[in-house]
Amino acid sequence: MNQMNKKSLWIYCAIGIVYILLNGWLSGIPSMLQMLLRSIILIAFLLSPYFFYTTLFPWKWGVRRFISLAIPLYFIGLFLEILLFIILMGVSYYYNAQSPATMSRITLSNSEKTLIFQEMSHIGTENFYACAWSGVSMLSNSGFQVYYEGVWSGTVENMKTFQKMLWIEFTDTLYESFAQSIWMRSQKYESFIPWEILRTAKNVDIWIDTIVQIANSKYGSWFYRESVPLSIESDIIGWISQMTENEKRLYSYFIRGILNMMAHNSQEMSVFWMNQEIMDVILHERNKVISEKIQTSSDRKIIAFYGALHFNGIFEELKKRDIRWKVLQIENCYPY
Repeated sequence: MNQMNKKSLWIYCAIGIVYILLNGWLSGIPSMLQMLLRSIILIAFLLSPYFFYTTLFPWKWGVRRFISLAIPLYFIGLFLEILLFIILMGVSYYYNAQSPATMSRITLSNSEKTLIFQEMSHIGTENFYACAWSGVSMLSNSGFQVYYEGVWSGTVENMKTFQKMLWIEFTDTLYESFAQSIWMRSQKYESFIPWEILRTAKNVDIWIDTIVQIANSKYGSWFYRESVPLSIESDIIGWISQMTENEKRLYSYFIRGILNMMAHNSQEMSVFWMNQEIMDVILHERNKVISEKIQTSSDRKIIAFYGALHFNGIFEELKKRDIRWKVLQIENCYPY
């Protein structure tokens, strides 16, 4: 064997065995046996012409050279797939176990008012939402008014326009479907804030109609996607339903790693997946609204449950209105 020695064949076989075991663990024993059989047949198919043609028809050197290239390329593909899996596992392990993201509970004051800003995530673990509430539960009975985030629904037409802005089909159950797919839960205030507190809490967000109006007045509709928005929720449900339990566990671990990584780099990631016009309307304009309500309200003690991505902007807006606003204390919860 001139171009492919025995050592090379052993390396290729080792790669193939690792690939089979990896897929077998994900798909279960029956699927592993099927994959093993298919791999044996495929390897035999690739190897047999090498020996058959070069033995009976030595003059067909072109076939021999082609097979000598085809086999390494096949196993290189398997090797790259295994390598990608290892990289994803390494990144996920780092962010899940070594450097998990935090959502902070930040106490601010301007000498006249006290604001406890609890950074929130639309998706998180049961422990995170318990931590978010337990840190301020005692204060809710000490004259603190609860504010919370929650964009109000708009007209049917504006809801469709809003989806074109985001380029996805945004439904009421989107976060819940995604959260269940990774064994977490969505941000539902009624599930972790007691009803006697929630019924007097204030939604300080804006209407979708207002978002669309601001977007149209500032930028027009040039960045709207006229085609049908991407239906992420149906894709997630369809994809997850076809997974085995092991595949779901691995998928959940990967997604948790991605969420932790994105939370660590939230400002940079938001720029990456949103254009600046959407960022301005969805984030900055809403930051102005809530900061104005905090500054002008008669409430002197406020607990605000609001998205983590909003804090820096809200803090800057508050300081524009009153330079005395400053951070007094920071505590952390782990969302993922």
